[in-house]
Amino acid sequence: MRPDSTRRTNSGLIFDAPGAVCPECPPIQHVRVSAPVRSKSLDVFRPNDTALQLLTPVSNSSVVDDQAFADFFYTYISPEVGIWRQSYLIALADYAPKTTILQRAKHTLGLAHLASSVGDDLLSRRSRIEYGRILGELRFTMCFPSKIRTRTEFRELVASIALLSHLGDPVVNSISADDSWATHLWAIQHVFSGRVPPAGARDTALDQGLARHSFMNGFMLAIAKRKNWVIDARWLPALSQGWTDVLAVFHELPSLLEGVDHALTTGGDVHSLLHIVERLRQMRVAALQFPEFDLEADHETVDAARLHSGIEEHSAMAASTTFPALNVPDATAEGRQAIAGLHWRILILTVECTLLRIWHYYPEDCFDPISNVWQRGVEQNAYNVARMLCMSVLSFTQPDKLVRAIMLRLMIKMAHNVFEQQGASTEAAWCRTCLEANATRVQRIKDEESGAPTLCKIADVLPGIVEACRYKSKFDPEAFVVRAREAPKTKALII
Repeated sequence: MRPDSTRRTNSGLIFDAPGAVCPECPPIQHVRVSAPVRSKSLDVFRPNDTALQLLTPVSNSSVVDDQAFADFFYTYISPEVGIWRQSYLIALADYAPKTTILQRAKHTLGLAHLASSVGDDLLSRRSRIEYGRILGELRFTMCFPSKIRTRTEFRELVASIALLSHLGDPVVNSISADDSWATHLWAIQHVFSGRVPPAGARDTALDQGLARHSFMNGFMLAIAKRKNWVIDARWLPALSQGWTDVLAVFHELPSLLEGVDHALTTGGDVHSLLHIVERLRQMRVAALQFPEFDLEADHETVDAARLHSGIEEHSAMAASTTFPALNVPDATAEGRQAIAGLHWRILILTVECTLLRIWHYYPEDCFDPISNVWQRGVEQNAYNVARMLCMSVLSFTQPDKLVRAIMLRLMIKMAHNVFEQQGASTEAAWCRTCLEANATRVQRIKDEESGAPTLCKIADVLPGIVEACRYKSKFDPEAFVVRAREAPKTKALII
């Protein structure tokens, strides 16, 4: 996240990649952010009176809290941004807290942010104390949901938990524990699942931003964890049309994945698996009606041998004849169309590989209602979608940013796992070469100025998502533990 020693100007802090798993962005509108004013007197690179004032009680430090939040905001959000998943932070920048819990959340986030920026032990210790206090308050509130009487109280409860998800872990995790951001995001799902939007109420920008942040990121976290995830359809209008379509088709997928894993682990009865197979078939039929899966559609292509060699993956692709022609990069604003297509393909490939996994581990006679011809069709479609992912990689080699590079890694690793399971050795070798080039590119970006701070957690959930494609292999349980696996070059926001 924030570098220890390299100071960047505000204009250089461009957060132009979607947050979290980056599946599909709402319609892009470039707007001028009306952000909190960042005081020139607030120098986060050296301890000063402002930092020390953060040690005062919340009620006496609202102005200083605003300044600390402004510095956090400008570290991760560009002055001119598209409206995407992290937009609740933009809305929160203009929002005056009305409850103590949100004031305390901003206070804690400001403490942690400045502590990591200046390396101040006193601020760090105080941030841990404040974090413990607000956790106690949140736990009490969630145990007594009847105390959340108004929409404002509900909104600020969700906003408080969302803010805390941007903090680093206060303790070192054990090998089996998720990072705290995932725990906070699960808590938000719990809060939403117990409440429905008031009839006829008009959502504020903050309401919509919190819903997008919670449901989009929460859904992809559930896919990576293969755990049940619940959403009340009455919240869907707060999302973009694209995400409404996605959830209308795939909302049940996390719980089906959990059911399959449980059945295969415990030797569950065939009837339960047949029910899951039927639900996956219906989901598959619904998904394949969307244009993202038109495999016969014509795509403008570019000769791989003529790719610009300045990008590491380009050099690897140009040296291979496995995919001699690749699709021309998406030209829509911020690659919105490519990102939307990627999300659909991730999910349909997960469906296909889950069906194939069931068939692989259970005798064929358990599935008399399913013809062998249809089964072969599923396997062929998994191969076709994997090829489609490989053909679409050029949309993620530019811009040369860390999040885009990791999204490309996600695509190629999913495709590689499918090819490997199907014995497509040539395609699998192409993927491995590209993954080696991608690792070099990721490291270069981290070492350069372009490796700007990001709140995105795509790298943390990537192992769990791609593991689904290893359908003939025993799953590695470590893949479904959501946590940072690479030590960041920049100093993380840790309390």
